[in-house]
Amino acid sequence: MSAVKFNAVRRYVIYVDIRNFSRWNNLEGNNDYFRVKLLKSFYEIIEKYFPRDKNYRKFLGDGVLIIKDYKEEEFDVVLNNLKGLKDEFDKKKKDLSQEGFNFDLLEFGIGMSVGFINEIIYPEEEIYEYIGYLLNLTSRYCDFTRPCGIIIDYDSTVKKAEKIETSGFRRERLVEISGFAGKEVWCSKEVRLSQIHPPTREDEIHQIEVHVAGVCLKREDELKVLVGKRNNKRRLYPGLWECGGGQVHRKEYFEEAIKRQFMEEFGIVVEPLRVLGDYKIVDRENDVIIPGIKFLCRFVDYLDGQVILNKAEFSEYRWILSNELDAYEFIPGIKDDIREAIRLYQEILG
Repeated sequence: MSAVKFNAVRRYVIYVDIRNFSRWNNLEGNNDYFRVKLLKSFYEIIEKYFPRDKNYRKFLGDGVLIIKDYKEEEFDVVLNNLKGLKDEFDKKKKDLSQEGFNFDLLEFGIGMSVGFINEIIYPEEEIYEYIGYLLNLTSRYCDFTRPCGIIIDYDSTVKKAEKIETSGFRRERLVEISGFAGKEVWCSKEVRLSQIHPPTREDEIHQIEVHVAGVCLKREDELKVLVGKRNNKRRLYPGLWECGGGQVHRKEYFEEAIKRQFMEEFGIVVEPLRVLGDYKIVDRENDVIIPGIKFLCRFVDYLDGQVILNKAEFSEYRWILSNELDAYEFIPGIKDDIREAIRLYQEILG
Protein backbone atom coordinates (compact mmCIF):
# COMPACT_ATOMS: atom_id res chain seq x y z
CA MET A 1 0.00 0.00 0.00
CA SER A 2 1.42 3.38 -1.03
CA ALA A 3 1.94 6.00 1.63
CA VAL A 4 -0.47 8.88 1.85
CA LYS A 5 1.09 12.09 0.60
CA PHE A 6 0.65 15.61 1.99
CA ASN A 7 1.44 18.61 -0.19
CA ALA A 8 1.21 22.28 0.72
CA VAL A 9 -0.49 23.91 -2.25
CA ARG A 10 -1.65 27.46 -3.01
CA ARG A 11 -5.33 27.56 -3.88
CA TYR A 12 -8.47 29.66 -4.15
CA VAL A 13 -10.84 28.39 -1.42
CA ILE A 14 -14.51 29.20 -1.94
CA TYR A 15 -17.61 28.27 0.05
CA VAL A 16 -21.09 28.80 -1.40
CA ASP A 17 -24.21 28.36 0.73
CA ILE A 18 -27.95 28.72 0.06
CA ARG A 19 -29.20 31.10 2.74
CA ASN A 20 -32.52 30.27 4.54
CA PHE A 21 -32.67 26.81 2.94
CA SER A 22 -33.85 25.04 6.11
CA ARG A 23 -36.65 27.55 6.72
CA TRP A 24 -37.70 27.42 3.05
CA ASN A 25 -37.53 23.62 3.09
CA ASN A 26 -40.08 23.48 5.92
CA LEU A 27 -42.67 25.75 4.33
CA GLU A 28 -46.11 24.22 4.02
CA GLY A 29 -46.71 23.14 0.44
CA ASN A 30 -43.07 22.46 -0.30
CA ASN A 31 -42.34 18.99 -1.66
CA ASP A 32 -39.61 16.86 -3.25
CA TYR A 33 -40.36 18.25 -6.71
CA PHE A 34 -39.41 21.79 -5.68
CA ARG A 35 -36.42 20.60 -3.64
CA VAL A 36 -35.04 18.60 -6.56
CA LYS A 37 -35.59 21.52 -8.95
CA LEU A 38 -33.79 23.89 -6.59
CA LEU A 39 -30.80 21.64 -5.89
CA LYS A 40 -30.51 20.71 -9.57
CA SER A 41 -30.42 24.41 -10.43
CA PHE A 42 -27.83 24.99 -7.67
CA TYR A 43 -25.62 22.27 -9.15
CA GLU A 44 -26.00 23.66 -12.68
CA ILE A 45 -24.98 27.16 -11.53
CA ILE A 46 -21.87 25.82 -9.79
CA GLU A 47 -21.03 23.73 -12.86
CA LYS A 48 -21.34 26.79 -15.12
CA TYR A 49 -18.86 28.95 -13.21
CA PHE A 50 -16.66 26.31 -11.53
CA PRO A 51 -16.90 23.15 -13.67
CA ARG A 52 -15.94 19.77 -12.26
CA ASP A 53 -13.15 19.11 -14.74
CA LYS A 54 -11.24 22.24 -13.65
CA ASN A 55 -12.00 22.50 -9.93
CA TYR A 56 -12.22 20.35 -6.79
CA ARG A 57 -15.79 20.47 -5.50
CA LYS A 58 -17.47 18.93 -2.49
CA PHE A 59 -21.23 19.41 -2.18
CA LEU A 60 -22.46 19.62 1.41
CA GLY A 61 -26.26 19.58 1.39
CA ASP A 62 -27.27 23.15 0.58
CA GLY A 63 -23.68 24.30 0.13
CA VAL A 64 -20.48 23.49 -1.73
CA LEU A 65 -16.74 23.78 -1.10
CA ILE A 66 -14.76 24.77 -4.21
CA ILE A 67 -10.98 24.62 -4.41
CA LYS A 68 -9.29 26.03 -7.49
CA ASP A 69 -5.64 26.05 -8.55
CA TYR A 70 -4.20 29.49 -7.88
CA LYS A 71 -3.15 31.50 -10.90
CA GLU A 72 -2.71 35.18 -10.23
CA GLU A 73 -3.70 36.14 -13.77
CA GLU A 74 -7.09 34.45 -13.24
CA PHE A 75 -8.05 36.56 -10.22
CA ASP A 76 -10.32 38.88 -12.22
CA VAL A 77 -12.10 35.89 -13.72
CA VAL A 78 -12.62 34.26 -10.32
CA LEU A 79 -13.94 37.53 -8.85
CA ASN A 80 -16.39 37.93 -11.73
CA ASN A 81 -17.45 34.31 -11.33
CA LEU A 82 -18.33 34.90 -7.67
CA LYS A 83 -20.61 37.75 -8.69
CA GLY A 84 -21.92 35.64 -11.57
CA LEU A 85 -22.91 32.86 -9.15
CA LYS A 86 -25.13 35.21 -7.16
CA ASP A 87 -26.63 36.96 -10.20
CA GLU A 88 -27.38 33.62 -11.83
CA PHE A 89 -29.10 32.34 -8.69
CA ASP A 90 -31.28 35.46 -8.46
CA LYS A 91 -32.28 34.94 -12.07
CA LYS A 92 -32.95 31.23 -11.55
CA LYS A 93 -35.20 31.97 -8.55
CA LYS A 94 -37.53 34.00 -10.76
CA ASP A 95 -37.69 31.23 -13.34
CA LEU A 96 -38.46 28.60 -10.69
CA SER A 97 -41.09 30.76 -9.02
CA GLN A 98 -43.09 30.79 -12.25
CA GLU A 99 -43.61 27.05 -11.81
CA GLY A 100 -45.82 27.53 -8.78
CA PHE A 101 -43.69 27.93 -5.64
CA ASN A 102 -42.01 31.03 -4.26
CA PHE A 103 -38.21 30.91 -3.93
CA ASP A 104 -37.86 34.57 -2.89
CA LEU A 105 -36.76 33.59 0.64
CA LEU A 106 -33.54 32.03 -0.65
CA GLU A 107 -30.25 33.89 -1.17
CA PHE A 108 -26.59 33.08 -1.83
CA GLY A 109 -23.80 33.51 0.72
CA ILE A 110 -20.22 33.20 -0.56
CA GLY A 111 -16.84 33.29 1.18
CA MET A 112 -13.40 33.25 -0.47
CA SER A 113 -9.76 33.14 0.64
CA VAL A 114 -6.47 32.62 -1.16
CA GLY A 115 -3.52 30.78 0.35
CA PHE A 116 -1.81 27.52 1.24
CA ILE A 117 -3.74 24.43 2.31
CA ASN A 118 -2.68 20.81 2.72
CA GLU A 119 -3.58 18.52 -0.14
CA ILE A 120 -3.96 14.87 0.91
CA ILE A 121 -3.33 12.34 -1.84
CA TYR A 122 -4.25 8.65 -1.62
CA PRO A 123 -2.24 7.34 -4.62
CA GLU A 124 -3.92 3.96 -5.09
CA GLU A 125 -7.45 5.33 -4.96
CA GLU A 126 -6.53 8.57 -6.76
CA ILE A 127 -8.48 10.49 -4.12
CA TYR A 128 -7.69 14.08 -3.21
CA GLU A 129 -8.83 15.77 0.00
CA TYR A 130 -7.87 19.04 1.67
CA ILE A 131 -7.34 20.20 5.25
CA GLY A 132 -6.11 23.40 6.82
CA TYR A 133 -7.00 26.56 8.70
CA LEU A 134 -7.93 28.36 5.49
CA LEU A 135 -10.89 26.02 4.94
CA ASN A 136 -12.33 26.84 8.35
CA LEU A 137 -11.67 30.56 7.89
CA THR A 138 -13.43 30.64 4.52
CA SER A 139 -16.36 28.61 5.83
CA ARG A 140 -16.83 31.16 8.60
CA TYR A 141 -16.64 34.02 6.10
CA CYS A 142 -19.45 32.35 4.17
CA ASP A 143 -21.44 32.09 7.41
CA PHE A 144 -20.88 35.81 8.10
CA THR A 145 -22.47 36.84 4.78
CA ARG A 146 -25.71 38.08 6.30
CA PRO A 147 -28.30 38.38 4.97
CA CYS A 148 -26.48 37.37 1.77
CA GLY A 149 -23.59 38.45 -0.46
CA ILE A 150 -19.84 37.83 -0.71
CA ILE A 151 -16.97 38.13 1.80
CA ILE A 152 -13.33 37.87 0.63
CA ASP A 153 -10.33 37.58 2.92
CA TYR A 154 -8.39 40.85 2.98
CA ASP A 155 -4.89 39.67 3.96
CA SER A 156 -4.56 37.19 1.11
CA THR A 157 -5.93 39.54 -1.56
CA VAL A 158 -4.55 42.95 -0.56
CA LYS A 159 -2.46 43.09 -3.74
CA LYS A 160 -5.75 43.06 -5.68
CA ALA A 161 -7.29 45.88 -3.61
CA GLU A 162 -7.87 48.25 -6.52
CA LYS A 163 -9.64 45.59 -8.59
CA ILE A 164 -11.77 44.43 -5.66
CA GLU A 165 -12.83 47.96 -4.72
CA THR A 166 -13.64 48.74 -8.36
CA SER A 167 -15.92 45.69 -8.34
CA GLY A 168 -18.06 47.25 -5.61
CA PHE A 169 -16.59 45.68 -2.46
CA ARG A 170 -15.84 47.66 0.69
CA ARG A 171 -13.19 47.04 3.34
CA GLU A 172 -14.58 46.02 6.75
CA ARG A 173 -13.23 44.77 10.06
CA LEU A 174 -14.64 41.87 12.11
CA VAL A 175 -14.60 43.36 15.59
CA GLU A 176 -17.23 41.54 17.63
CA ILE A 177 -17.00 37.94 16.40
CA SER A 178 -15.26 35.55 18.78
CA GLY A 179 -11.99 34.22 17.38
CA PHE A 180 -12.00 36.65 14.44
CA ALA A 181 -11.75 40.04 16.14
CA GLY A 182 -9.58 42.37 14.12
CA LYS A 183 -9.71 40.39 10.89
CA GLU A 184 -10.20 42.55 7.82
CA VAL A 185 -12.37 41.45 4.93
CA TRP A 186 -13.87 42.71 1.67
CA CYS A 187 -17.68 42.79 1.72
CA SER A 188 -20.13 43.08 -1.15
CA LYS A 189 -22.87 45.67 -0.76
CA GLU A 190 -25.44 43.18 0.62
CA VAL A 191 -23.31 42.17 3.62
CA ARG A 192 -23.79 44.11 6.85
CA LEU A 193 -21.20 43.81 9.62
CA SER A 194 -21.41 45.81 12.82
CA GLN A 195 -18.76 48.52 13.23
CA ILE A 196 -18.78 48.39 17.03
CA HIS A 197 -15.59 49.55 18.76
CA PRO A 198 -14.70 49.31 22.45
CA PRO A 199 -17.30 51.60 24.04
CA THR A 200 -16.68 54.73 26.02
CA ARG A 201 -19.31 56.10 28.39
CA GLU A 202 -20.55 58.37 25.58
CA ASP A 203 -21.09 55.64 23.02
CA GLU A 204 -22.05 52.64 25.17
CA ILE A 205 -24.53 50.45 23.31
CA HIS A 206 -27.70 49.48 25.18
CA GLN A 207 -29.67 46.42 24.12
CA ILE A 208 -33.30 47.38 23.56
CA GLU A 209 -36.32 45.71 22.00
CA VAL A 210 -37.83 47.43 18.95
CA HIS A 211 -40.85 46.26 16.94
CA VAL A 212 -42.38 46.80 13.52
CA ALA A 213 -46.03 46.47 12.53
CA GLY A 214 -47.66 46.55 9.13
CA VAL A 215 -50.99 46.92 7.36
CA CYS A 216 -51.01 44.75 4.23
CA LEU A 217 -53.46 45.72 1.47
CA LYS A 218 -54.39 43.74 -1.63
CA ARG A 219 -56.25 45.05 -4.68
CA GLU A 220 -58.77 42.61 -6.15
CA ASP A 221 -62.20 43.80 -7.26
CA GLU A 222 -62.02 45.91 -4.11
CA LEU A 223 -59.25 46.86 -1.72
CA LYS A 224 -58.85 44.32 1.10
CA VAL A 225 -56.74 44.26 4.27
CA LEU A 226 -55.20 41.18 5.86
CA VAL A 227 -56.09 40.72 9.55
CA GLY A 228 -55.27 37.98 12.03
CA LYS A 229 -56.83 37.00 15.35
CA ARG A 230 -54.26 36.65 18.10
CA ASN A 231 -54.06 33.24 19.71
CA ASN A 232 -55.90 33.09 23.05
CA LYS A 233 -52.67 31.93 24.69
CA ARG A 234 -50.89 35.19 23.86
CA ARG A 235 -50.01 37.15 27.00
CA LEU A 236 -50.77 40.55 25.46
CA TYR A 237 -54.13 41.20 23.78
CA PRO A 238 -55.27 37.54 23.53
CA GLY A 239 -58.16 36.99 21.10
CA LEU A 240 -58.01 40.48 19.59
CA TRP A 241 -57.47 41.19 15.88
CA GLU A 242 -54.42 42.91 14.41
CA CYS A 243 -52.50 43.13 11.12
CA GLY A 244 -49.13 41.54 11.89
CA GLY A 245 -45.69 42.51 13.10
CA GLY A 246 -43.11 41.76 15.74
CA GLN A 247 -39.58 42.25 16.98
CA VAL A 248 -36.76 43.66 14.85
CA HIS A 249 -33.73 41.37 14.77
CA ARG A 250 -30.22 42.55 15.45
CA LYS A 251 -28.54 44.14 12.37
CA GLU A 252 -31.86 44.17 10.51
CA TYR A 253 -33.36 47.17 8.73
CA PHE A 254 -36.98 48.09 9.55
CA GLU A 255 -38.12 47.30 5.99
CA GLU A 256 -36.47 43.88 6.12
CA ALA A 257 -38.05 43.19 9.51
CA ILE A 258 -41.61 43.86 8.34
CA LYS A 259 -41.11 41.74 5.21
CA ARG A 260 -39.78 38.90 7.36
CA GLN A 261 -42.65 39.21 9.83
CA PHE A 262 -45.32 38.88 7.13
CA MET A 263 -43.46 35.92 5.67
CA GLU A 264 -43.15 34.18 9.05
CA GLU A 265 -46.67 34.96 10.29
CA PHE A 266 -48.72 34.66 7.09
CA GLY A 267 -46.44 33.14 4.44
CA ILE A 268 -46.72 36.11 2.10
CA VAL A 269 -44.34 38.47 0.33
CA VAL A 270 -45.01 42.17 0.85
CA GLU A 271 -43.55 45.45 -0.34
CA PRO A 272 -43.31 48.23 2.29
CA LEU A 273 -44.64 51.41 0.66
CA ARG A 274 -44.54 54.05 3.38
CA VAL A 275 -44.10 54.56 7.13
CA LEU A 276 -47.46 55.11 8.81
CA GLY A 277 -45.95 56.38 12.04
CA ASP A 278 -44.59 55.12 15.31
CA TYR A 279 -46.25 53.35 18.20
CA LYS A 280 -45.49 51.82 21.57
CA ILE A 281 -46.43 48.62 23.34
CA VAL A 282 -46.98 49.06 27.07
CA ASP A 283 -46.18 45.86 28.94
CA ARG A 284 -47.29 46.75 32.46
CA GLU A 285 -46.61 43.28 33.83
CA ASN A 286 -42.88 43.61 33.10
CA ASP A 287 -42.80 47.40 33.42
CA VAL A 288 -41.57 47.75 29.84
CA ILE A 289 -42.41 50.13 26.99
CA ILE A 290 -41.50 48.78 23.54
CA PRO A 291 -41.19 51.31 20.68
CA GLY A 292 -42.18 50.42 17.13
CA ILE A 293 -42.58 51.63 13.53
CA LYS A 294 -45.76 51.06 11.47
CA PHE A 295 -45.69 50.43 7.70
CA LEU A 296 -48.17 50.48 4.87
CA CYS A 297 -47.44 47.35 2.80
CA ARG A 298 -48.58 46.11 -0.59
CA PHE A 299 -49.33 42.41 -1.05
CA VAL A 300 -46.98 40.89 -3.66
CA ASP A 301 -47.39 37.11 -3.61
CA TYR A 302 -48.10 33.98 -1.60
CA LEU A 303 -45.36 31.49 -0.81
CA ASP A 304 -47.78 28.63 -1.49
CA GLY A 305 -50.85 30.02 -3.25
CA GLN A 306 -52.56 31.03 -0.02
CA VAL A 307 -51.86 32.35 3.46
CA ILE A 308 -49.71 30.04 5.60
CA LEU A 309 -50.88 31.00 9.08
CA ASN A 310 -48.46 30.84 12.02
CA LYS A 311 -50.68 28.97 14.49
CA ALA A 312 -48.43 29.85 17.42
CA GLU A 313 -49.29 33.53 16.84
CA PHE A 314 -52.80 33.52 15.33
CA SER A 315 -55.90 31.34 15.47
CA GLU A 316 -57.38 32.60 12.18
CA TYR A 317 -57.02 35.21 9.44
CA ARG A 318 -59.23 37.02 6.94
CA TRP A 319 -59.00 39.43 4.01
CA ILE A 320 -61.65 42.03 4.82
CA LEU A 321 -63.11 45.20 3.30
CA SER A 322 -62.90 48.61 4.94
CA ASN A 323 -66.64 48.63 5.70
CA GLU A 324 -66.24 45.42 7.73
CA LEU A 325 -63.79 46.83 10.29
CA ASP A 326 -66.40 47.50 12.96
CA ALA A 327 -67.36 43.82 13.01
CA TYR A 328 -63.97 42.94 14.54
CA GLU A 329 -62.47 43.68 17.96
CA PHE A 330 -59.03 45.07 17.23
CA ILE A 331 -56.12 46.02 19.47
CA PRO A 332 -56.73 49.70 20.35
CA GLY A 333 -55.60 52.01 17.53
CA ILE A 334 -55.39 49.36 14.80
CA LYS A 335 -58.61 50.40 13.07
CA ASP A 336 -57.34 53.95 12.74
CA ASP A 337 -54.08 52.62 11.28
CA ILE A 338 -56.02 50.57 8.71
CA ARG A 339 -58.13 53.55 7.61
CA GLU A 340 -55.02 55.71 7.23
CA ALA A 341 -53.29 52.90 5.32
CA ILE A 342 -56.22 52.64 2.90
CA ARG A 343 -56.17 56.39 2.32
CA LEU A 344 -52.43 56.40 1.61
CA TYR A 345 -52.62 53.30 -0.60
CA GLN A 346 -55.27 54.95 -2.79
CA GLU A 347 -53.19 58.13 -2.87
CA ILE A 348 -50.07 56.23 -3.98
CA LEU A 349 -51.48 53.49 -6.21
CA GLY A 350 -55.01 54.62 -6.92
